[in-house]
Amino acid sequence: MSTSGTGMVSGSELIGRALALEGVKNVFTIAGDHVLPTLDSMADMGFRFVDTRHEQAAAHMADAWGRITGEPGVSMYTTPGFSNAIPGLANAMHSESPLLSISGSAELSELGRGAMQEIDQVGMARPVTKGAWMVTDTRRIPDMIAHALRVAYSGRRGPVHLTIPVDIQQNVVSEDEVAFYAPSEYRGIGAAQASQTDIEQAIAILRGAERPLIVAGSAAAYARSGEALQEFIETTRLPLLTEGTLEVWCLMIIGTA
Repeated sequence: MSTSGTGMVSGSELIGRALALEGVKNVFTIAGDHVLPTLDSMADMGFRFVDTRHEQAAAHMADAWGRITGEPGVSMYTTPGFSNAIPGLANAMHSESPLLSISGSAELSELGRGAMQEIDQVGMARPVTKGAWMVTDTRRIPDMIAHALRVAYSGRRGPVHLTIPVDIQQNVVSEDEVAFYAPSEYRGIGAAQASQTDIEQAIAILRGAERPLIVAGSAAAYARSGEALQEFIETTRLPLLTEGTLEVWCLMIIGTA
């Protein structure tokens, strides 16, 4: 539903506008009735949809996108297909990927009354995400998306989930009642600065080590410290492994023990 020029805005439009502010251009999805209002609105806004054949694939694609680009990976699906996405969210959790999972559901007023395809999506998502919430007010869509992504990017990155009932997507509200938030207003970018004491302690440990080895985990990538890490390795001449090669290295040690 387009409400352009009326001073009114639908929940679906709010989802699209909030994601656009986050720099999202691609959405990994599998279409279904409970997210069709949002997919229709976002298609009009120029978003690119990668329509998968299974919800787990959508979650894995969004996981990869978030890890490789550093931008939010967004997966979107209906219910009960959301349950298929759980393994993908678990993988994203352990991979520290900034992923926003969005699922629709039956009307808010029908939940808890045997609504069509009703499952506890928020409860299912909590063990495999950094946070999961249900949006119960159309006006809250932008700030709940902002809050979810702040959680996704805070500390160790990880996936977050929002269930947005179909009537919340379709409701129309006044733009004057809605506030949008730019990522720069609430999301920290880059790594926190270590204290001088911590730095001196790390140097002392390295100097005292007989065979020091540097292992760069996921945070080394999203902290944007590539140039500093390269300079450190070239200066110290220490061996460096990225997280993906750690298992291979351990197998080599076991094989030669």
